[in-house]
Amino acid sequence: MHSTRMSYPVYETENDNKSSQMCSSCLSTTTTGSNSSSSSCQSISEGSICSHCSVHEKQETHPKKIKTIPAHIIIEPITTTTKSITSTKNQDMTNRNRSRCCCFRKNSTSRMIVFLIFFIFVLGAITAFFCWPRTPRISMGGGASSVNNEPPDWWAGERLPLSAQDNTVIPSRPSLRGTWQMNVTLDNRDNWIPTHIRSLDFVLMDSLTLSKFAWASASAMVLQPNTISPVSLTFNVNYQAPDNTDPTFQNLYNACGPLKTTNDQRPALKVLLKVNFHLFGIMWTPIVTATPYTGGILCPIK
Repeated sequence: MHSTRMSYPVYETENDNKSSQMCSSCLSTTTTGSNSSSSSCQSISEGSICSHCSVHEKQETHPKKIKTIPAHIIIEPITTTTKSITSTKNQDMTNRNRSRCCCFRKNSTSRMIVFLIFFIFVLGAITAFFCWPRTPRISMGGGASSVNNEPPDWWAGERLPLSAQDNTVIPSRPSLRGTWQMNVTLDNRDNWIPTHIRSLDFVLMDSLTLSKFAWASASAMVLQPNTISPVSLTFNVNYQAPDNTDPTFQNLYNACGPLKTTNDQRPALKVLLKVNFHLFGIMWTPIVTATPYTGGILCPIK
């Protein structure tokens, strides 16, 4: 709100500073018995107003003098009030601007934090997608060979000791021992970066009874991305059955035992390969299970 500086004129007659005077009629009534000199002195001057009857004795008046008061004397209180109001409004506007600025800064900071968290999350997701090691897929062949062409060591559970002269049958736990050579394939086409493997543990199990009978391991290796790597493994076969009626031993003996005639054919051994991956940078151990693409493996001939 703006104020206009103005100076207001004050009108003043030349008789303002004189004492009150009365007209001739009022003076004659009031001063009965007085001398004429005092009456003439008390008579109202021309153009003045009677203090008793408030009537001009003559309608003609002297010209009025205009006295102008300086503007700063009159406008000073208005100017102070205006300045106070303006100052208050400016202070309110400043406080509003400060509050808006603070709110804008707070909102900007919150938005920046949310944007930064979202950016880190997206960047982490992209990095994990390309750099997180995926467990390679594994496949195995359908055959096994004997190392150094050595036949497996079968123990059927009965034997005739050489020292026994009375042909006494000595019972024993049936078992199978041997060394097999098998090939497996590691498929690393799902990874975008090289996969560092600390070690691999392989276990062969009977797929029907889930009993373990052979073990193998592989040392540290690096699998290149988008590649398929063949690995040759040596399995140590060692299984001991409680008796001849054990299902796992019977499956092993039927598939890998000695043939009664040359025309007999061995059935494939139904196995399940379990692999434990020890990967670099991962605390847990991924486990992968594979089966032969033919459904089973053929035991060594000897």
